Amino acid sequence: LQTKPTRSFCGETKVVDVLGGVGAVTAVFGSLKSGLELLKGLRELKGSPEDVSKIMEVQAAILGAQSAALTAQAEHFALLAEVRELREALSRSQAWESDKARYILTRFGQDTYAYSIKSDCLNGEPEHLLCPTCFEQRRKSILQFQSEVDGQAWHKCLYCDKLLPLGTRSESRGAYRPVR
Repeated sequence: LQTKPTRSFCGETKVVDVLGGVGAVTAVFGSLKSGLELLKGLRELKGSPEDVSKIMEVQAAILGAQSAALTAQAEHFALLAEVRELREALSRSQAWESDKARYILTRFGQDTYAYSIKSDCLNGEPEHLLCPTCFEQRRKSILQFQSEVDGQAWHKCLYCDKLLPLGTRSESRGAYRPVR
């Protein structure tokens, strides 16, 4: 088996590449099949009963090895599928961690919080807020402004359907601002 370096979130890691084993299992299976065909030919030759008995023993051993090779091949394909799934999960996790680093939990007063995008991470996107409940479940759901009542802005998460008050209640009608 060969190892192939892959990039991970926490630095350099090594991942076993099990794909290289497919050819080896196929070659073993082919060799066993060829040996079995040769033994079948030898059995058809006229020989002593002892010779025929030995040929049959070897033939049984080859059939057992062939069965083991098929089992190994099935296990190998199962490992390939597992490696593929793990690589996909790692890729999703790395993408989430990268995206997560763009946001910061922001306090808007009176114990009201939402995740806001960092100003240096806008990348052409407008400023927006994310639902804290969804964010903790590795999901980005942009909060939608619903209304302002007595100076308190109400936002709704369209994914989890939560209605969140952000900011402090006051007589002023100014825009809400994060508490620093």
